[in-house]
Amino acid sequence: LCPTNPETFGVLLYSFWWATLWPVIILGWKRDLWWARVPLLIVASLSSPAGALMAVPFAVAYRLDRRRPNLAAVCILTGGLVLQLTSLMTGARNGTVLSTSLLAVLAQSLRTVGLFVVWWAEPAHVYWQLNVLLGLALLGALAAIVNALRRRQKMEPLLLLIALVLFTGLSAAPAPMATNPQDIGPRYYFLPFVLLSWIMLHLWRESELQAPIRVIAGILVATSILGIWTTFSRSPTSTTGRLNWQQEIVLCAVSNTPIVQIPVYFDGSAQSLWSIGMTPAECRSHLQ
Repeated sequence: LCPTNPETFGVLLYSFWWATLWPVIILGWKRDLWWARVPLLIVASLSSPAGALMAVPFAVAYRLDRRRPNLAAVCILTGGLVLQLTSLMTGARNGTVLSTSLLAVLAQSLRTVGLFVVWWAEPAHVYWQLNVLLGLALLGALAAIVNALRRRQKMEPLLLLIALVLFTGLSAAPAPMATNPQDIGPRYYFLPFVLLSWIMLHLWRESELQAPIRVIAGILVATSILGIWTTFSRSPTSTTGRLNWQQEIVLCAVSNTPIVQIPVYFDGSAQSLWSIGMTPAECRSHLQ
């Protein structure tokens, strides 16, 4: 239910992003389960800023139900958020991590929501403004539905919507208006698309909603499932690369150039290789 590039599925580094989803799942627990709740929330709070930001919907949940497990979650995730912010402000990427244009971040956030429905659109040169309008319409409809359910004492849709807004805004901040779900920064669509899928599934199963709304939610989930073909298929060009890394390292080791560019795969294609700069001394150390 996540129509994006396989990047977040195949790169080990993004296992932390999967841990970010644990608080969303725990948010729906009806039992305390302290033995699992506490360690999972600690790991999630340290996994990414998005995981730590789940302190916000947990705070809303505590405001509504006054359950101690939700208060404990707020404390744990807030502690993680402090550590995450400290790392962002004092680390090597300080000042280069997030965009300073709030308008661009807002536009990208709405665009992300719109691309959930038409994830194939922008690579086909459909105007991004249409996706922004589609995202605005979808988000407005979700807000109206969630508000109606809240009046009927339904808390889960509201909490999921809050998580969606947080994840979408944070995912839009690093590179607004410069990505798409298929081949340019698809990782920035992973968390928002998962949350949108979960919200649609929840609405589809909500018996108190009118049938047309449930049908539309089901159709949107089905639309996202169509992205599986893009997510897990490989184009013929992605199987043409024939790199011999040992040979590349050997050539680097005997080179007279201070820095040698070693080609590496990007998508398996010989036409789109990346490179990593290494010194001959570094290459020789890898041959020992």
